[in-house]
Amino acid sequence: MFSRRNFMFGATAVALAAPHLILRSAAASASIVRRDVMDMNANDRFFSDYAKAVQNMHQLSDGRSWLAQAKIHADYCHHGEPEFLHWHRHYLRFFEKICADLSGNPDFALPYWNWSKNSGKLPAPFFDLPELNVEHWKDPGQYVGKAWGPVDSVGRRALDKTHGLMSDPARAGAFTLAKINGIKRLPSIDLFHPALEGEPHNTAHVVVGATRPKGGHMGSGLSPLDPIFWLHHCMVDRVWAEWQSTGHDTPDPQSDYSGQFVDVDGSAAHAGSTGAMNISDLNYTYDILQRPPAAVAGRLSAEEIKTLSQVLRPRPAQSVGSGSNSKTSRPNLETAIEVAAPGIPAQGSEFRELESVAGTTGGRRLLAKLSDVVHPEKDDLLVNVFVDCPYLAPSTPASDPHYAGTFSFFGAAKAMAGMPGMKSQSYVVDITEPVRQGGFDTDKIRVQLMPLAASPDGESNSTFQVGKVEILSV
Repeated sequence: MFSRRNFMFGATAVALAAPHLILRSAAASASIVRRDVMDMNANDRFFSDYAKAVQNMHQLSDGRSWLAQAKIHADYCHHGEPEFLHWHRHYLRFFEKICADLSGNPDFALPYWNWSKNSGKLPAPFFDLPELNVEHWKDPGQYVGKAWGPVDSVGRRALDKTHGLMSDPARAGAFTLAKINGIKRLPSIDLFHPALEGEPHNTAHVVVGATRPKGGHMGSGLSPLDPIFWLHHCMVDRVWAEWQSTGHDTPDPQSDYSGQFVDVDGSAAHAGSTGAMNISDLNYTYDILQRPPAAVAGRLSAEEIKTLSQVLRPRPAQSVGSGSNSKTSRPNLETAIEVAAPGIPAQGSEFRELESVAGTTGGRRLLAKLSDVVHPEKDDLLVNVFVDCPYLAPSTPASDPHYAGTFSFFGAAKAMAGMPGMKSQSYVVDITEPVRQGGFDTDKIRVQLMPLAASPDGESNSTFQVGKVEILSV
């Protein structure tokens, strides 16, 4: 019998599909394991090893030096396109190998900054150990990057020991566990990548870098000058690795990065996008990919698993409707974009029916794709997205039932200016929950943008425009 209990077992069983197990077993033989830094004690060897590596990199004058490594990002980084994933995976791995050599620990592994834990606070050693505190080094933040253009930042963070990414209720939404898990359920790279980059990745950069009167390194093209950058991008890479492990396909742009990265001996490294397709080929894995699967698959018949797989697996994206916008968005002011979407009432009913049976909407999602974006000149905003909120204000928290998601601008305009032929970046926000709870009975939906200064006590004069909103059902 098809019961809620069996459905929930099946939801887990479907997650244990063959591609996931194949990648996990391949990764199990990797020599290093990247762990969750939020689970580490302050006396964990990683912190002293990392501090030693950072110290030694500041003494070098070749391509392995701390400043030279940061300039790689300003010169060659990919943003606003799926190749963002491939390029940064190589960047992390070459840096990690340099740290292993300079720390004297051949098993050195960068951990990942789990944004969803402990309110997204930085571990204490990033303040207590001088080598890991960005303020200690006073690294110069002036540079003109080949990809990024002019950079002018300072060694400060907007976060301290008591304030994390999720400390402010209006700026916390991009980092919740539900939000990260929702991104991992997206079915295709053209939806997964803009959601991952535009939401938690970009927003962490602008929030950490939102210092005054001048922005901190994390908000600039020289963001790798802050030691937390590398752990932030390990979290981005971990989410991609998990998404890959469940059988999702990432196209290979077949790009050559040779000469952009630096090897352990300081020589120019050879690398390409093909080599970044699988983490096992780069000889590392993540702790979360090593955990044994739950033993539930045997509790269901093959027919039940097949049925549940069909229910839970996302469908190919289908357009429900779209709307255009000609209004300029400004900080602390709502921009409402009305979208004609005839399928919205049916979508809301389907979500509620599915949840009443299963306790979850599974892989079925409703997304807002924002495109034709005119980017702001400064990356000092985050934009909260709501659906049909009658009382929307700048202080409306991410816990509000009308809240859908957050996106931020980090380097997209600069990257597009530095890379001719690069397409305009789009942003993807999951609006499933406000639609599920809203009970829509009309064929129109109001997508609301509420731009905020990246810092709760900051100000911004930046403006931008979202030209089109398309509602997609997956």
